[in-house]
Amino acid sequence: FKDDQTKIELLKNLVGQNFCPHCCLRLINWQNISLCASPIDVIKMTLQNITGIEFVFNGECKGCFNILPYCTTEQFKQEVKSKIIDSGFEFDEYLLTVNTPPYLIVSDAVLFDNLLKSNLITIPNEITAQTPYGHKKSEKTMKSLLELIMPVKKMAKFILGPWLTPQLGARVSFQTPFKCEIEFFIDCQLRLPEDFYKNLSKFTRRQRNQSIKKQESEAKDNQMLGAEVLKLVHSHQNFQDLNQYLEQAIEFEVKTTLSIYREVVFITGRYLKLQRGIAQTGDMEESDEDEGAQKLDYSVERALEPLFRKHCEFEKFILTASGREDIDVRMMGRGRPFIAQLERAKNAQSRDWQQICEEVNLDLAKDLYIKLDPEASLKFYEKGDNWVMMELHRGSTEKTKNYRAVIYSAEAIENYDLLKDIIELKLQQKTPLRVLHRRPLLTREKIIYSIQFVKELCDNYFVVDIHASAGCYIKEFVHGDFDRTQPNLSYIMKKQLEIIQLDVMGVDCVW
Repeated sequence: FKDDQTKIELLKNLVGQNFCPHCCLRLINWQNISLCASPIDVIKMTLQNITGIEFVFNGECKGCFNILPYCTTEQFKQEVKSKIIDSGFEFDEYLLTVNTPPYLIVSDAVLFDNLLKSNLITIPNEITAQTPYGHKKSEKTMKSLLELIMPVKKMAKFILGPWLTPQLGARVSFQTPFKCEIEFFIDCQLRLPEDFYKNLSKFTRRQRNQSIKKQESEAKDNQMLGAEVLKLVHSHQNFQDLNQYLEQAIEFEVKTTLSIYREVVFITGRYLKLQRGIAQTGDMEESDEDEGAQKLDYSVERALEPLFRKHCEFEKFILTASGREDIDVRMMGRGRPFIAQLERAKNAQSRDWQQICEEVNLDLAKDLYIKLDPEASLKFYEKGDNWVMMELHRGSTEKTKNYRAVIYSAEAIENYDLLKDIIELKLQQKTPLRVLHRRPLLTREKIIYSIQFVKELCDNYFVVDIHASAGCYIKEFVHGDFDRTQPNLSYIMKKQLEIIQLDVMGVDCVW
């Protein structure tokens, strides 16, 4: 803007063209949130004092299509507050996001063009735009020109944020996992060119087609098209050309939806599986054994989920562990590290998870199939603690594991000294035949760090402890999998060997 007097002249022009008070402020890019959050009568009085013109508004704003006046109503504010509080989520921080129809992107560009033609705005060769990191200079482009006026959704947050914060007793934080999203709708549609949808990215087209098939809401479509419409506006050399995409508003009716979202909660611990025949998650494709065993209803995940629900309210329970043992393998020692992901958990933050661990173990003790490691206990983490998931992944791919195996030999073994010579033995393992139907054919390099003879059960049966790298297929290392694992224990011992029982004795992972 040329100077303060020019701003006053522009305000006079806006007041006389039936814009709502908040649109008058946003069209002069008023960045002071205090005035924007003030009652509408205070804003009117302020504008009247500045311009010397009585502020008259007939209730139909052509700048925001009545979205901003709707935000100022006590009924809408109370409705937003009630829905957030009644959602039942625990929070001491929150983030309010606002989405508006793509129509407003185009209408703002056309509106800005009209202001340019009024000669109340001059555009320098370099434009200074406000950013979250201060002011920066940019070249004169369609994108930089639009930054000279405040978007409707930003003004809506200026109105609602300062009112909601004391009402909720929570502070605003961009890092919070608790988010409230308001979506606004108006009775106006864009007349987009025929090639607009054809030029959408493959990802956007695919997402949009899936959304249409699922008959998802208009809000979903608006969110997907918003960025593409913005690109369309930026690609034009003249804002006036955008007029062709606008339909004339018939009714100034505003509709809204409020979505409340809480990011997933991580509960960490270690589980022990004391019986064979128990899957980790119960998924049909999880087990490496025959399909009949996969259909068991009992699994670690299904055993833990109802016990967690006794102490915490959430929508979905997902168990992710540091690797997985076969359905016929026990998990002993201190157990396997896991993360229980609780989606839309309402009260996980305030729970005493150490006490819950003890109570869950009391319930699990009735069956003696599964238990939680009391030393590791259960701990609460937010999704922002990314190191937790990264450490769990490292445990399944980079760490070492200890096994105890009962092995059968077709011929009696007289000398077990060959086992002592196996130190840091490098293996080349092709994807085992038993899992080849669901995993890619790869050759993986694994390491057997040591094998310790424990005892002989009889002439053809013996027990060994195996220390190996994570991800090593121990069964295939023992019998060779038709020589798909080289070298293998059968080759080293010069006997045909088979594993009768296998236990995981430890997962070396700081947890």
